[in-house]
Amino acid sequence: MTTLQITHLQEPEVLRLGWIPPVKMGTKHRTWRHIANLYRGSSSEEPYLEYLNGSEDYRIALEMGFEGYPAFPLKQEVHRTGVLDSLLNRLPPNKRSDFKDYLQQFRLPADVSPSSFALLGYTGARLPSDGFAFYLPLETFPAPFECLFEVAGYRYECLAPQVDLRVGDSVSLESLSDHPNDPNAVQLNHALGKLGYVPRLYSSSLRHLNLNQASAFIERINGSSDRPLMRVLLKVQ
Repeated sequence: MTTLQITHLQEPEVLRLGWIPPVKMGTKHRTWRHIANLYRGSSSEEPYLEYLNGSEDYRIALEMGFEGYPAFPLKQEVHRTGVLDSLLNRLPPNKRSDFKDYLQQFRLPADVSPSSFALLGYTGARLPSDGFAFYLPLETFPAPFECLFEVAGYRYECLAPQVDLRVGDSVSLESLSDHPNDPNAVQLNHALGKLGYVPRLYSSSLRHLNLNQASAFIERINGSSDRPLMRVLLKVQ
């Protein structure tokens, strides 16, 4: 069985901030939209957040009710003051006694943890109270590297018998050209059938990579009966 662990930590210069609209009655499929970038900055410049005004995802998000991140009003395109401190409230303090357990939830090494900036990307920093999450710029990472993500569409799209799926099972990646909602779609397949897709905000990154150099494995199967979840660990050699 392969080791399900992130062992090649990267320190990105930028993170993508995604947003998904709230659940609405009768809405079966929701789509994450890339609405802003968080930049690390430099030795003389604090991390800053920039809304992607003019992008297609940003336009669609506005149409779907996006009102901006609460601490960063939309009327200001670039926010430069106290940005990282505000966003780190989405993570538990690293001085907590169970912080190593938190890292292990995301298959991160407890002895060599990433910077706070990178940790936003590796964990996604999702909260149950809003529809925001961070994504790593995988296409900028030198191989080898690993990435952990939730399988998109697993609840509705999985064709494999879920009772026969096991943690550690191998998962293959298949590029699609005819997906109606994502021109860069990458399908995830098990020997027993389709599982779902790579998250939309990662699929374009993977299209820049050689998928023959990538392998993936089921890392977790959990959730509830009405909302089953699966996570996959991607390894790029």
